[in-house]
Amino acid sequence: MAMIIRWLASALGILLLSILLIEALFQGASLFTGDRASAWREGAEVKILSVGDSHTYGSFIPPQFAYPAQLESQLDALEPTKYSVINRGVPGMNTRQVRNRLPVWLSRYRPDIVIVWAGINNSWNTSEMDRDSGSLLARVQGLATYSRLYRFVRVWFHDRELERIVASSPAVEARQRVAVQNGLGQSERWTVQSEGREEIIVHRRDAAQADLEVNRDRVQAAAERDYALMVEQVRGARADFLMITYPYNAEWFAVVNQAMQRVSERYDVPLINSSISVKRLPLDQQELTWAAHPTGPMYGEIARDIVPLVRH
Repeated sequence: MAMIIRWLASALGILLLSILLIEALFQGASLFTGDRASAWREGAEVKILSVGDSHTYGSFIPPQFAYPAQLESQLDALEPTKYSVINRGVPGMNTRQVRNRLPVWLSRYRPDIVIVWAGINNSWNTSEMDRDSGSLLARVQGLATYSRLYRFVRVWFHDRELERIVASSPAVEARQRVAVQNGLGQSERWTVQSEGREEIIVHRRDAAQADLEVNRDRVQAAAERDYALMVEQVRGARADFLMITYPYNAEWFAVVNQAMQRVSERYDVPLINSSISVKRLPLDQQELTWAAHPTGPMYGEIARDIVPLVRH
């Protein structure tokens, strides 16, 4: 028995030493190859990752008018090329879907700042809501992104899984750079493309979820938990965290806005009140589009309120 224990201890020591050696090689190689994902603007000093739903994606408007694009333009006007902003919004995403993907995004992109705008789709999209994790795991996932070996392994396995899912799924004829909807009804399927990779995201509709009076507290609690764990993940990765509320503050929008407000106060994280942003526009330009989506000028005002919070 003693011999077995010594053998196991020796094997464990060799394994740990090998991991440390590989990590040192990754760290050393980064001194010559850099550590910036291809999606970032070359030479940018501050990397801003925008994640969320269609309000981040910029539905119903050209891509250059979505808030991430306007944010980068406004920052360029102040300090050209210093900032790079990536838009990873996907229409229909709920907070759990964003939270579940955040560790991979943190590993892949290593952003300095993460901006989250999501929550309203919790009122109908129940996809991935059964996948949950705790605060400790969120912190560990964030801290682990400091290991280049962890980031490489995490992203590699994630990409191989995406390849497997895409290969086994029905072909999608029409494709866009970010997202393509394929089918309505009980579920929606989106094919998301970025940096040469594809991911199929399924949104599951639940009509019973839409009953505001019955589900208000449960949906708010789930959103609040997701926001809180996103904060833990991002802070663990030593990045800054911001949230944006919806400009319409009634019904389900009020529910998720309140969840954001609570997390903002609890964790002392900046919260952009977009309803205040859009009110700076002339009255005849304050009409939201379908499902309370902002117009291009509204996104411009929201971006304007983000600028002083992200400038380093």
